[in-house]
Amino acid sequence: MISVSLVLFELAAKLDEEGSVPQIITARDAIFREISKEQFKDAQTILAEMGRQESFDKPIDDYLARQSAQSKKKSSTKASQASGQDSMFPARPAKRPGVVTCNTRCINGDCWRTYDDGSKLCFQASSQWKWDEGGC
Repeated sequence: MISVSLVLFELAAKLDEEGSVPQIITARDAIFREISKEQFKDAQTILAEMGRQESFDKPIDDYLARQSAQSKKKSSTKASQASGQDSMFPARPAKRPGVVTCNTRCINGDCWRTYDDGSKLCFQASSQWKWDEGGC
């Protein structure tokens, strides 16, 4: 969205050739200082498309549609990763009076634990095994 903001302020600055509204330039420059290289590149692309198409709204609509599609793709990826993470937790154990019970699953040091109250914990096992050479 910040790319679109920069585009709109850039257009406003171009339309205000006399510089009669200094707030436009100030706001545009403030956005420019905060914008990432990728967002600046997006803004330049939108402005170039506006020049080619001689259209104001279509390039912005196209950009926003692309951003929305990318956002949905990232959300679905995060959701699938979260559900994959949740499937690694073992089943909830039965409660026993006077003790806390849990089930733990570890794979190559990555561990998932489910307690009898339903809480879940993910941790990295780090143990140094030492050989006990004690007498028999």
